[in-house]
Amino acid sequence: MFQLLESLKDVVGEDDFLSESRALIVYSTDASPFFGNALAVLRVENAKEVSKILRIAYENEIAVVVRGAGTGISGGAIPRNAIIIDTKKMNHFKIYEDDMIVVAEAGVIIGDLISELKKRGLFLPPEPGSASIATIGGFVANGGSGKRALKYGTIKNYLIGVEAVLPDGKIVEIDYRTHKTPGFLHSIFAGSEGTLGVITKVILRVIPLPEERRTFILEVNGFEEAYKICKNVIKYLPESVEYMDRSLAEKMGFSSDIIAIEDFHKNERLFNNLKDRAIILYGEEEDRFWKKRGFIGVIANKDKKRYYIADDYIVPFSKAVIFEKKLRKIAKEKEIDLKIFSHLDTANFHPAVISDDIEKAIDFAESVNELALKFNGTIGEHGIGLRNIFIKEIGFYRRVKFCLDQKNIMNPGKI
Repeated sequence: MFQLLESLKDVVGEDDFLSESRALIVYSTDASPFFGNALAVLRVENAKEVSKILRIAYENEIAVVVRGAGTGISGGAIPRNAIIIDTKKMNHFKIYEDDMIVVAEAGVIIGDLISELKKRGLFLPPEPGSASIATIGGFVANGGSGKRALKYGTIKNYLIGVEAVLPDGKIVEIDYRTHKTPGFLHSIFAGSEGTLGVITKVILRVIPLPEERRTFILEVNGFEEAYKICKNVIKYLPESVEYMDRSLAEKMGFSSDIIAIEDFHKNERLFNNLKDRAIILYGEEEDRFWKKRGFIGVIANKDKKRYYIADDYIVPFSKAVIFEKKLRKIAKEKEIDLKIFSHLDTANFHPAVISDDIEKAIDFAESVNELALKFNGTIGEHGIGLRNIFIKEIGFYRRVKFCLDQKNIMNPGKI
């Protein structure tokens, strides 16, 4: 093992290699409550370094886990006696304004990219709440979306090319620069969660930035009323419809449950439908609201532990109301402090489990997993990670993985 670690250190240099540091404890977990065992951490700067690392790992059959910012909540970056490839130093990107194309390395922070696009009048619609710290490589690898998915789709809809390193060290460059692309090879990496190779660079299409923006805030009496309003307004195709229950809305300065409806195009029919009962936010006030919304989980639980293990479910829209009621019922039975927020326009729920008792939280999560399956639901946007019960046709997935990773070194046991 010593000689193997020395060979890996030679690839990135001593300053970017960790094997006996307390930092390995940090790299052995992510934003989920789970814990693994990182053997070493390699902070890479380019695809060539990744290629050399994977060749060594493949020859020695050593497990490899790719990590961006570690914001995943499903345990996707948890190493099980694996080396970690940290991509955060790969943080360069270039915007081709006339083509409306972005080429970004995997470690680019999403919020930084969005800010630079905005300066150039361009827009990448998928935006996670963790945009200020999450990386674009992790976002693509998890097939993420955040808000705006009903109207604009997920990050998969904007991925047009990729540079990736396969498990045996081969670098593949699927370098399209057009808004329509043939084939599907680049697409298999979106949602692959580091199990097929290492994404080192992504090519994304972007769209013109809308010139107008406003947000309608409506106070509502519970989730069912929020659902009815959402069902009424989505026919006008607002950018997003977000829900927060009262316990969370109070942290935002409101006195009841709220829904927030984002509008980028001065939709007059939407305005006429909402103007008599909504608070309308513009400019800096609106920016502050959405920034705070992005950190709602942290704001809600300053003095307690929040376990994300039951934090991302999507169900058929017609079953949203009864699903929310069942969530509340299970939480009450199991004495769980539950707070719910939702990308309501896609019936994507985030039940925030507030507990200092990990066993109780895990028990609740397992019950919600079973409930989601009964409702024909699944994981909405945060990756499957350790929740393998949500995989459909796992045999087919294994065939694809075997074609690329015959030694099963890439994030084994995931998806």
